[in-house]
Amino acid sequence: MAVSDDLGRRPVLRVDPWIQTQRTTGGMTTRVGFPTAGTGRDDERSRARSRELLARALGHDPDRAAWVRQVHGTEVVRAGRGGMHGEADALVSVDSSVVLLVSVADCAPVALWDPRGGAFGIAHAGWRGTVAGVVESTVAALTDLGAEPPRLRAWVGPRIGPRRFEVGPEVAERFDPSDVLPPDGDRRRRPHVDLGTAIARRLVRCGLDTGRVRLSDDCTFERDDLYWSYRRDGGLCGRQLAWIGRR
Repeated sequence: MAVSDDLGRRPVLRVDPWIQTQRTTGGMTTRVGFPTAGTGRDDERSRARSRELLARALGHDPDRAAWVRQVHGTEVVRAGRGGMHGEADALVSVDSSVVLLVSVADCAPVALWDPRGGAFGIAHAGWRGTVAGVVESTVAALTDLGAEPPRLRAWVGPRIGPRRFEVGPEVAERFDPSDVLPPDGDRRRRPHVDLGTAIARRLVRCGLDTGRVRLSDDCTFERDDLYWSYRRDGGLCGRQLAWIGRR
């Protein structure tokens, strides 16, 4: 990348080659070369700077970026322009002039696109949003834009992994039992949730083909060289930006 942050470091992006088709681009930023590293701050100024650096790295106009104020819910907005689009946890569009963003730091970004149609979207899926149905709401919104679920592809980006995602029994019981690692003596004193497989299961139930759903292997908690983690850092951390756009 030719751009740099205020400290002169070159921003590093994690891009899954599977997303990089002739018409689609997507991936996620890291903590390398983006603001708020080591400061414990996550203010709007640093987020704006991260959006600017990401846009420049992608060769886009920063004004094309569209984002929302995330609330761990299921609301989906249709974005036909850049800028803030209110409170929601997912965005969809058919407008190739915009790039859709969500911010994450242990929650999963879920990017979806129709390789033959024009619809694309991205969701912020923590455990609350996942069990509430943000994935299903996003697929439904894309269907309203002309996408067909069997044709959709999905990428579930870096997120907290099951070895680190310890939860209470009241949370575990809200997931499919197959997505929960039960207590196991000294290794696991409490249940652990596999958020990625839970999201993939929901995508398949929405009609996506299993072979068209890809999960990143990166755990944001364990990869402290690359990612901020809300749980690992006690909430005193920045955020990664995940994106999807059409070209």
